[in-house]
Amino acid sequence: MPRTYSILGSGERGLLHFFQEGYWECSASLGSLIGVDLDYFANVFLKEKGIESLGVRAHADILRLVASLLVLQLMRVRGHEVGKLLLSLFRVDLDHSPPQPRNDHWEAVKRAVDWVSWADREYPCVCSRLEFGLDWESSTRQLLGIDPPRFPHILGCDSPMITSMS
Repeated sequence: MPRTYSILGSGERGLLHFFQEGYWECSASLGSLIGVDLDYFANVFLKEKGIESLGVRAHADILRLVASLLVLQLMRVRGHEVGKLLLSLFRVDLDHSPPQPRNDHWEAVKRAVDWVSWADREYPCVCSRLEFGLDWESSTRQLLGIDPPRFPHILGCDSPMITSMS
């Protein structure tokens, strides 16, 4: 059963279901929250790049990987309390983490970092193979609209993935 956590911090809307295994799903609610057309991304862009050839399980895991990395990146750039402890999308600063016992939110982010690290090892080079960009750090920042896209094709022509974030 998924748990619900706010990913934006106090006073902001932004509740997403976090799965006990350590990931967030690539969902319409996530897309709406971050201003990215994830339906286009999953059903047009990734299909054009050949994600279906990797198999059903890999397809699902890669969508979860992208969603989880987007959530972690959003926590980092928005200055979320737990996001400040992310040294990278794949590494938590354990030296400056809260003392034991840690709260559920911190533990969820730690599980997410562990899960994305596993998925990145399970599907090596998927970021470049599916032409998201050079690496996950820059690709997630571009998908979130934080950095300008280095690879305009990722936005699509007729249906751009980045929408306005009102």
